[in-house]
Amino acid sequence: MSRQEIKQKAKKQIKGHIWMFFLITIIITVVSCLGYIPYLGWIAVFLFFPWVTINLYRIYQQFAVLSVPPEPVALFKDFKKMWAKSWILVFMMGLFVFLWSLLLIIPGIIKGLSYAASPYILAANPQLSGPEALNKSKQVMHGHKMDLFVFYLSFLGWMLLLIPTFGILGIWLIPYMATAEAGFFANLGIVPEGKAPAKLEEAVKVVEEVKVEEVIEAEEETEE
Repeated sequence: MSRQEIKQKAKKQIKGHIWMFFLITIIITVVSCLGYIPYLGWIAVFLFFPWVTINLYRIYQQFAVLSVPPEPVALFKDFKKMWAKSWILVFMMGLFVFLWSLLLIIPGIIKGLSYAASPYILAANPQLSGPEALNKSKQVMHGHKMDLFVFYLSFLGWMLLLIPTFGILGIWLIPYMATAEAGFFANLGIVPEGKAPAKLEEAVKVVEEVKVEEVIEAEEETEE
């Protein structure tokens, strides 16, 4: 799918789901605001916000790829399985991008684009560790970092409109951008468990057809 097709699809998908996504955004905002509470609030955000964030990526990923309706309760799923991995991944992403940014801004941006797929990879493959998700992100984004950069730039006009609308446009814009981003990475093959990319499904189908033909040919040779 082209960039325009991904964005058009996202616009159609979010219709009828805006207010549920708005509720999810409110919950995320409230959780992040705990960081303004000294000590206990700081600790809570530091320890648990990465886990909630990865679940947010999963919500948008499953919505964009599988049309699973967004549910706020999904923000707090799989604590035992995902908490440590989510924390390690978010910490490593932030640390590496920060260190590369110390050299120059551009290397930091490049690394940020290189790691951008890792939250979706972990959300789609919870059996992976944080470092494994980072490494797979670098592999997936090889040759696609500029595509992603241009994809983000294509939303600049919408983001500028947040100023005259006093942020109200964000009620629609945040779900639109997040769904489109999930669609972008799905186009690169990053999809939820149990959902193979279209190209992979076609390849598997071809292989199965070839195997059937080989069996038939072998049986004919045996009969001869």
